[in-house]
Amino acid sequence: MTTATSQGTEQGSKRLTIREHREGLGWSQSTLAKITGLSRPTIIQIEREDGQPHDITAIRSSQSSRMKVVKALDEEDRKRSEQVKKLLDEAMRDGKIITKDVTKRVKAGEMSETGAMLASAAMMHTYAAQIGELDPAAANEAQEYLDKVVSTVVRKKAEEN
Repeated sequence: MTTATSQGTEQGSKRLTIREHREGLGWSQSTLAKITGLSRPTIIQIEREDGQPHDITAIRSSQSSRMKVVKALDEEDRKRSEQVKKLLDEAMRDGKIITKDVTKRVKAGEMSETGAMLASAAMMHTYAAQIGELDPAAANEAQEYLDKVVSTVVRKKAEEN
């Protein structure tokens, strides 16, 4: 979960800059400007964090703009988290349904075990792709894990031969 602070955002224990957070969501500066109602130059200034206002009115304006940006990013994270949770729930439900169905078909001789595994994997792949679009960081994490597992399996098979 991402939390808003006056300087930027925090995701778990990692502190993100506004730019990192925006890019993590796949948003351009123009998209963020449109969502917050701020100008693109204001977004650029906020991301650079080098615009040092000279009077109290400018300071308040700058802080207000920054908080609009942080709140927009936080709201998008919340929406995406809800969408991911919904997709995960659907994947679990559908996974149970398809497992039960393909098991029945394999036992009845209507489907091979390989066909059953491929059908299950294809369904899960569909959900993984949808979730990966919503949470690219989780998709990268999952891909790194799979790469590691696959390389371990390949290495073990090579050692057996």
